[in-house]
Amino acid sequence: MTGDMNPREYSTRSRAAGPTETIGDVLAAAARLGPDGRGRLFAPARLQSWPGIVHGGGLVALLDAAARALGPDDRPRRIEGRLTSSVPIETPLDLEGHAERASATVTIVDRAQPLTSATIDAAAVEEAPADPGWTAAGREGWPMPLSDQCLA
Repeated sequence: MTGDMNPREYSTRSRAAGPTETIGDVLAAAARLGPDGRGRLFAPARLQSWPGIVHGGGLVALLDAAARALGPDDRPRRIEGRLTSSVPIETPLDLEGHAERASATVTIVDRAQPLTSATIDAAAVEEAPADPGWTAAGREGWPMPLSDQCLA
């Protein structure tokens, strides 16, 4: 698919030098969901996979981070993402979410058309959870990986 493209056309590397963003920084800035279940998504080019669309792993992480607004919970969780349509980068989109008991569902919507969604459930703990290395608040963590690193 990228055979006739040069790396600059599909690269997500920032053209301007600046401080390194963490995964948490990028997710917190891109998806905002209020406790009422309504919000906005504006995925930056840093989350791009193929030209113009958000990377699937980034989508699931965005939905998980947004769901925490419905009921922050630090317990281990199971995330089931349904990536039914491509989600464009740098496009204002709606978020709709609701929580019920130990489960939350968040959907990305474009003009009343659902694009993708995820359900986040509390999961049974079998062993000590690994340190995630980042937080949705973005105060600590690993540098944000880029698509050209992922697709290399």
